[in-house]
Amino acid sequence: MKARRALENLVIATLLSGCATVPYRPPTTPIPQPTQTPIPRSTPFPTPMPIPVPLPTPRPISTPPHPVLSKPAVAVFAGHTSTLRNRTNGPGSRSASGQPEYQFNDGLITRLGELSNPAAAYVLFPASQNVPLTERPQRAVAEGASLYIEIHHDSAQLTDIERLKREGKSSSDWRELSGFSVFYNTKNGRSDESRRLATLIAQELKTAGFKPNLYHAKPIPGESRTLLNPDLGIYEGSHLFVLRENLLPAALVEGGVIVNPFEEKNLRDPTTQKRLATAVDRAVAAYSSK
Repeated sequence: MKARRALENLVIATLLSGCATVPYRPPTTPIPQPTQTPIPRSTPFPTPMPIPVPLPTPRPISTPPHPVLSKPAVAVFAGHTSTLRNRTNGPGSRSASGQPEYQFNDGLITRLGELSNPAAAYVLFPASQNVPLTERPQRAVAEGASLYIEIHHDSAQLTDIERLKREGKSSSDWRELSGFSVFYNTKNGRSDESRRLATLIAQELKTAGFKPNLYHAKPIPGESRTLLNPDLGIYEGSHLFVLRENLLPAALVEGGVIVNPFEEKNLRDPTTQKRLATAVDRAVAAYSSK
């Protein structure tokens, strides 16, 4: 037993003495460190390309300025324009009460457009459209019109207006400045047709009870117009641009004298406007039925 314990003590002593006699030596070769792979930054997803969407094929625009007509077209212009542009394009003369002429012109062509003509279709150009004077004959041709009519209302020389304002107390005093007149161009290639149109209009106006106005033939400055038919109040109108430059049979109608206070009141009456429009409408029907 004692011998065994002595042997164990000897082994332990030997082990302890060996550990104490061997010093620590650091390694001469560096220990390789593990390589660290850098973590890549997050890459944003690329912006997706838009998928092209085919556009619908646009329909061709074929709407005309005025509807397609099944009957011969008659271009009817209201004299003057609603806005003042220059010396030749403006509201026209002033009535006895101060209203611009173009309002009377628009009113009359509106009445005309309300009528149903079996032989013709009216293409109306009110003054509010402001079609320049120099473009009107070509505009009528572009619309396919076969006739040209322009509606006005009349004035007079200022000296006579002022005189009658001082002296005129009744409608009979103003009778000299009253009534309708019709103009056409005798100097172009459509003069025969224009004369026929003007004559038919004047005849229908007279039949409807309106009197012809002979004032423009008066030999005074600003007038002295050539009166072709005193019975019907028809005048030569080649001095008027819309008649001189027209390629169509054409007539210009003065429906009445708005500087006459008595006639102005009458011309404002819807019944009178309808009578005037109906007379022009009948003339167009007679012309178209030739």
